Amino acid sequence: MTSSMDEILPGLFLGPWEYALDAEDLTRAGITHVLSVMRMPKSLPVPVAVVAARNTLMLPILDSPTFDILQHLPRCVDFVRQALDGGGRIYVHCQAGISRSATVVTAYIIQTQGLSVQSALEFVRAKRKCVQPNAGFMEQLALWHAAKCIVNSDDQATRLFYHEQTARASKAGRGVQVNADMLARVTEISGAGTGNRIRCKMCRRELAKREHMFPHGPAPTASTSRAAAAETLAATSTPSPAAPEPVQPVTSTTTTDDDQPPSLSSPPTAHEPPMINSTCSGYFVEPLDWMQPILDEGLTSGRIDCPKAKCRAKLGSYDWAGSRCGCGEWVVPGFCIHRSRVDELK
Repeated sequence: MTSSMDEILPGLFLGPWEYALDAEDLTRAGITHVLSVMRMPKSLPVPVAVVAARNTLMLPILDSPTFDILQHLPRCVDFVRQALDGGGRIYVHCQAGISRSATVVTAYIIQTQGLSVQSALEFVRAKRKCVQPNAGFMEQLALWHAAKCIVNSDDQATRLFYHEQTARASKAGRGVQVNADMLARVTEISGAGTGNRIRCKMCRRELAKREHMFPHGPAPTASTSRAAAAETLAATSTPSPAAPEPVQPVTSTTTTDDDQPPSLSSPPTAHEPPMINSTCSGYFVEPLDWMQPILDEGLTSGRIDCPKAKCRAKLGSYDWAGSRCGCGEWVVPGFCIHRSRVDELK
């Protein structure tokens, strides 16, 4: 039933908003903390008796598949943990106790119990059968699990999720506001054995590594979802003994890093294939930190120039709405560095 207050773990309760407004109900359940994850109607202010007697955190979260609940999960989970670790009892609620609050409680279960998304959700459903996070929240829970319950730019799947959010907002006419904290950091690397990367053909400034390539390629259809790609990346973010998927050689832009002598102390490594398929028109990369001055202009499309002040050679172009690659896939967002403007280093 949606109208009940259910105890998911000892001291952790989940349910609808009605109980959060009733000081007597909260007192009978021994609730010391209230976590509200909904936008409360102005006509229903939280009673003073509830706020005054309890530690309360209120976050205006919308029950929409496109809403970014991921950014709130660390704060919510920490609030729940602090309440329980301190011997308190906490009530987590949204409007009906089905989607938003269930997502938060599931995220807490994932982190503290080490369960998968599905197992954690089944654990919650065993105590409250009606819970059902919306599809967008389920995707974000998958990211939360894959990134080991940390939300930062170190995880590529998380970065791609935020770039997809920006692309969606741009398409809807809400402007381009890039989350600078989710731009992948590119550090120049010297020496052999550092993996495939690309550099400006004019000034040799290193621009991106294999891990910065936007996942795409020849596929059965050209409508591959970026969200699905992010989930795939998340699922494969841990090291695996499997060899990298083979791609066609790209001889026209492949070169060796002749700036540095080979390292005699480095153990022999397997030859890495080029970073893109031979049918691709360029290197589709995710938005990178050196692009921030361009992205801060807030434009939906434009050119990508070399970040080196004394170079500024044109490298390619970007379009938040997407670009068609030579391999046939429509890539969103489309940040393409032309293969003729860069060298690929081994």
